[in-house]
Amino acid sequence: MALAVGAPVVSWTGPMISGRTAQSCYERMGVMDLGLIAKDWDDYVKIAVRVANDKQLRETARKRIIETCDVLFANEKVIDEMAEWIEEKVKKSLVFSH
Repeated sequence: MALAVGAPVVSWTGPMISGRTAQSCYERMGVMDLGLIAKDWDDYVKIAVRVANDKQLRETARKRIIETCDVLFANEKVIDEMAEWIEEKVKKSLVFSH
């Protein structure tokens, strides 16, 4: 996962689970103030361009992400929750595939 190496992930909390996942991770890490979650497509583009062009922002974000990502990767509760979610999705897909 990009966050494990401190990569600032710009995301849009839209219809895709990836956006909601990134926001959830940032909330758990306490770094929502980095401003990496967009409210719409135009905001996503604006944030992505800013992150790409602003070395200081990237370095600040990288440092804070590395300092706080242990709440994601060294937290058994998060791992258990993800495992339960995956198991639930697999069971649902098996029900619908028969």
